[in-house]
Amino acid sequence: MTEQNLNIKSKSYHPDAWENVYLLRGYDEGLKEDFIRNLRVKISPSFPNEIEVISFDVREDFASQKVLEECCIPSLFFGYKIVYLKNFDLAKKDERDKFTDYLKNPSESACLIFDAGSLSKKDKFIDLFGPNQIVECVIDSKIEMVQWAQSYFNKAGKEISTSALEAFLDSTGATVLEMKSDADKLVLYVGERKSIQQEDITLLLSGESVHDVFELTDAVSQRNLRRTLMILHHLFHQGKSSIELVGWLSWHFRRVWMTKSLLDRKISPFQISKRVHIGQRYFSDFAKNAAQISHGHLHRIFQSLLSTDCAMKSSFWDDRLLLETLSGELCA
Repeated sequence: MTEQNLNIKSKSYHPDAWENVYLLRGYDEGLKEDFIRNLRVKISPSFPNEIEVISFDVREDFASQKVLEECCIPSLFFGYKIVYLKNFDLAKKDERDKFTDYLKNPSESACLIFDAGSLSKKDKFIDLFGPNQIVECVIDSKIEMVQWAQSYFNKAGKEISTSALEAFLDSTGATVLEMKSDADKLVLYVGERKSIQQEDITLLLSGESVHDVFELTDAVSQRNLRRTLMILHHLFHQGKSSIELVGWLSWHFRRVWMTKSLLDRKISPFQISKRVHIGQRYFSDFAKNAAQISHGHLHRIFQSLLSTDCAMKSSFWDDRLLLETLSGELCA
């Protein structure tokens, strides 16, 4: 997202202070939230929360005519509103075409925002927007992540050293929403203290059980039943319920499979971390797991996880016995 899109200046209420239509590309929901929040401030610096946001979703009961009618009705309280159309890249061409005339002469009662996701830059619909109306909602590099995190901590009144910032980025996810969540935890954790130390990140964001699940995948890929049983029992005795363990293993193996598929397509580690939603510090572990285990073995693992999950929810079998049965199936 460019600096021009993010800068918010206190201007009087007048539509020429912003665009009446925008197209958001990319999948970073945190950047989209930031854009809409900043736009509300731009429209009404004194009362940004008074700007109504009406949302429509193409995946649900969607009709372009209803969206267009909403744009032409002034807000009851402020006279101006934001209409946000989610997942517009999934709209059929005939529905998209209905917005062509509106884009040539948009209503002065609303700002219509198209959440276009993965809409190709070659799509003719994009040609209907000017350069100031297209917003890229994606962080493409480690440098942009550093800049975002540094700014976020500064706004919260906290200082963070270079080493601590590096540790934070290694421990957190690769999207703005994930970084926000972890940054807010740290700000709350340090309290009145002005600086965030590397020790804070180690204590708060580094979990020992994360390493257990990578070891478990190593054992499964080697079909080492004894070690698999030991790790599962260790996790079970840490207080995790059997259903929680199966859900956690499903989450992990799904990301191993996604990582494997993306590596097969020669996608970069940074982009894989973003798409799979894993912290960059763990990428090498996921890549190692992905190299150790075949697509066919992963398919069988998910069949076993599904059958175990169904058995836990629909029978009176002992959870420990079901976990031991699962261990045998994972290593088969």
